[in-house]
Amino acid sequence: MEEKTLDDSLKPNVPLNGHVPELEFQVSTVLNRLEEAVERFDGKGTITSLKVNQTLNSSAKPPHEIINIIQDAIVNLNLSKDEEEPNLAILPALRDVDRLSLLSHSLKQYILCLDLAHSEYLTNWIHNETTNCIKQLFGFTDCGISFDNNHLEGILNLFRLLLLRKYRTYNHDGFEAFAQNEPVIYYNTPSMFVVAQYLCSCTGLPSKFIREVPLFTSSKKTEEMEVFKRIVEEDKNNHKVPLLFLSGAESQIVPYICNVSGIRSVCKEYSIWLHLVGSSIAILPILLSKQLDEQSVQSADSITVSLGSWLKIPALPSVTLYNRNKDDETFPNVVENDIIKNSIALPLWTTLKSLGYDKIISDFIEKFESCQRLYNRLEKIGSLKLISQPPGEGNTNISVTDLISKPSVQSDVFELVCSSVVFKFLPENNDMWSSSYCDKLNSWLSQVLHRELPVVPISAMESKDNGTVLRYAPFANTPLISSADWQSFYACLDQQLEILKSTVAQKEALYKVIQNSACLKLVELPDWAGLGGVRYIPEAWVADSSEEANKDELNRLNLQIVQQLRNTDSAFSIGESRDGFACIRFGMVGWDSDVTDLISLVETVGKQEEDSWNFIDTMAEVVKKGIETATLDLQKENEEKLWQEGILRHVPVFGNIMNWWSPINKDGVGGVKGRSLDLTAGVIESTENIYRYHMQGASKVSKSSSQSSVQAPPTPTLAVKSDNEESTPAVQ
Repeated sequence: MEEKTLDDSLKPNVPLNGHVPELEFQVSTVLNRLEEAVERFDGKGTITSLKVNQTLNSSAKPPHEIINIIQDAIVNLNLSKDEEEPNLAILPALRDVDRLSLLSHSLKQYILCLDLAHSEYLTNWIHNETTNCIKQLFGFTDCGISFDNNHLEGILNLFRLLLLRKYRTYNHDGFEAFAQNEPVIYYNTPSMFVVAQYLCSCTGLPSKFIREVPLFTSSKKTEEMEVFKRIVEEDKNNHKVPLLFLSGAESQIVPYICNVSGIRSVCKEYSIWLHLVGSSIAILPILLSKQLDEQSVQSADSITVSLGSWLKIPALPSVTLYNRNKDDETFPNVVENDIIKNSIALPLWTTLKSLGYDKIISDFIEKFESCQRLYNRLEKIGSLKLISQPPGEGNTNISVTDLISKPSVQSDVFELVCSSVVFKFLPENNDMWSSSYCDKLNSWLSQVLHRELPVVPISAMESKDNGTVLRYAPFANTPLISSADWQSFYACLDQQLEILKSTVAQKEALYKVIQNSACLKLVELPDWAGLGGVRYIPEAWVADSSEEANKDELNRLNLQIVQQLRNTDSAFSIGESRDGFACIRFGMVGWDSDVTDLISLVETVGKQEEDSWNFIDTMAEVVKKGIETATLDLQKENEEKLWQEGILRHVPVFGNIMNWWSPINKDGVGGVKGRSLDLTAGVIESTENIYRYHMQGASKVSKSSSQSSVQAPPTPTLAVKSDNEESTPAVQ
């Protein structure tokens, strides 16, 4: 079938003034083509590989060819010419609201192409509409709002605004405005420290303006606030200006907890601007949905929200809301609302209108409650350690809507809701195992869960106090998960935990079995989550301690053993110890695996490979000695031929006359015969019969030798000639 071009197939039947429907149709058609490209590719077609052209093409390309190039670039993961087989990308599934968000970016650029007055009117209208929607969701009444493609840009604009509020000459004097009173940025989580560094680097401030306020346990909330007050008093006594507090509003790793309510009270006392960032802010729309007072819900002076990540909708801008000041309009370079800035809100406006208020609230509730259900389920598993803060006031069975309905909870809501679940696997007798080994076990568990059931996103992360941990974060670009998928996840988790417990338990048995093996040596592999590692060493090498001298041969031998073992079980793999020696690695094992059988299998295969290597080494020695023997024999025959033919035949010019006068008899006894080596008998024979009679002639020695059983290749000797053959002494 002939492929339709962009000009023909992407144009709907609309009137000339219907440009918006036409644009929507074209964008949707292109998205459909991308999704269908992977499905219909059968391996026989070709995908264009990308290359950087040095010059612009001289002739014009039609739109459908350009779309095809982009389509191939998106669909194919292997963009180099060296790749023979294309590796097709897994494209994300797009819902209607996702397509609407992507379409909005095209409409945004189209609006900017309109007449200036018309474009300005539209973008202002879109900005105001979106601002009202965000205000309704998060309870900020008289506030400024900033839509940005990067959430850090919104915080940076807010920080510049705060600097102008405190330092009126900052726009004119720059860094000199801080000569007498340096501003201070406080933070309490590692992620907020990254934000503080970004603010300083963009404004030219030194990192000494950043100070940490440590997190405390929930039982020491009062002590935490006292420490915060002492830090602020110390800065004020040093003629510094406490300006901004960056606080993370998300589930913390126990025993620490982010005391947002206490931080807010201290910031209010010392006139410090409090800014919140984190997924727990999503609880604010749920609180407002219960008809609560907006003033009681507002927990900070400003917040940054990432609705695209929370709702898993692509290409949405981040939003920064901040309490407005009457002097903010005097800083046009910070709060400037131009056409391009206002148009950024269009994708967010279209998706909010598409979802509706009730859908957004229900999605947020479902994600909070999914954390509660997962926490309750993991709490019953003895081999797992829960690290994130528990949801609720000690009662993890209470729902989110019931929890936030309590008046006592509303002030400390960020400390009681659970926006992520962090946990890790701990083996029995945890003190026996190194922390690096436990980290590898958890890393393996994360990889298996992601491979077996990617719909439930469990990711591995590094914790300062707990090493490698597993994290479920439903507000990090995660779709809603069905009950059936959750049940499949729990079944998969239970199965993998049994494998982990079995592997750790049988690791001790492995150590005991190896101690009784004469040819296997235990290899410590702290970076390997499997059963362990061993090295096969021939007993002769163990006896004379020649492992280091035969390192290369030993590595090749163990590599051969692994290749043979993988024909039986793919769980075997080649590894390397810290001293550079190769080893045989055992993978994860179940309770039905017998460690003794595994070790016996390795010993059997190792012995077979060792015997094979010994035979090859002996045969190589036979061939080497045979070559030496034949060389000596041929050298002697050449000397005899020289004396029999006479020296004059080898004199230049005169030798030619001698050969013409008295030609050499080629069939005579003076000719030099070749030699053949019979590997079975270890006998070197003349090749005269082969070339004269075109047949393989076996000597008496070789015949008699072939009739006997040969255990190992013998030392090569020269065959003794029969009575009718020329006698040649044997060379030993």
